[in-house]
Amino acid sequence: MWRVPLKANVQNENTNTIVFNRPNPAEPIANVFELPSTEKTVKYFHAAAGYPTKETWVKAIRAGNYATWPGLSVKGVNECYPETDETPKGQMQGLRQGVRSTKVNKAIQKEYHSPA
Repeated sequence: MWRVPLKANVQNENTNTIVFNRPNPAEPIANVFELPSTEKTVKYFHAAAGYPTKETWVKAIRAGNYATWPGLSVKGVNECYPETDETPKGQMQGLRQGVRSTKVNKAIQKEYHSPA
């Protein structure tokens, strides 16, 4: 971009110059408009959304959470969802750390509550 002075003595670049090659502020700026196919658009949006699972993403799209994303639809996701070989980590199925059991241990209960 080029700043062209409007005055001989420029004191403030914001008011005394004009910017050329600036995009029209009324037009939205998004790289997705330049993608050639629906498949590439879905892949781009999948990455932008943080790689959600297909079921979660379709549910969110149906709920209207991605209404402002141009070209994204449930049909497009169902047809062009990028399948991967990655799976969730094994630790996701383990027990949470630092959580105590709420079950009453009968052996300990007898020991503390037995008549003396």
